[in-house]
Amino acid sequence: MGFFSNLFHHDDVSGTKKYVSISGMVCQNCVNHATQALEAVPGVKKAKVNLMRGEAEVIVDDSVKDEDLLKAVVNAGYAATDISLHPKK
Repeated sequence: MGFFSNLFHHDDVSGTKKYVSISGMVCQNCVNHATQALEAVPGVKKAKVNLMRGEAEVIVDDSVKDEDLLKAVVNAGYAATDISLHPKK
């Protein structure tokens, strides 16, 4: 199961995908902390933070406000600079 189940597994999470620019993260612990902070916001279905890009991909319900996402990142100790419907280039 292991390798092949992960290879062919697709996330079927519905919602709006948003990208949050985050600065101030320096390690994997920062990534974990920012991910947990975003996933704690009511209406966030999934958060995936990328340290190298300085960006989180978040899938949210329509009820989630951008301000809630920004506040979660700031309260976790990082700077949230932008929210977009498209990833950084």
